Amino acid sequence: WMEDYEATVAMLEAQIAEAKSLQKQVQEDLKQKLVKMETKKEELSTQVSQAGDGRQEQILAARQKVKKIKKEIREKSKEIEDLHNEYDRVPKDIDRSLFPPI
Repeated sequence: WMEDYEATVAMLEAQIAEAKSLQKQVQEDLKQKLVKMETKKEELSTQVSQAGDGRQEQILAARQKVKKIKKEIREKSKEIEDLHNEYDRVPKDIDRSLFPPI
């Protein structure tokens, strides 16, 4: 009876040791995967950040172009308004056919 008990204990201890070894191996594998995932995450984050920076520059350049075009439109509108005002100030009894058309 004692031999069966000792054999059972030895078998259980061997299974426990094997399970602990397997557990350690799984933990090590998971740690390695975690390190790889964190590295990949950092790489992707860097790529996204760099891509975002490039897009920010494009957006800023586009905004500058829009500002420039709006400024040109304001200037041209002011010129047109000034020409209309000048045309309206000309006395009405003058022959306007001599003026260049607007």
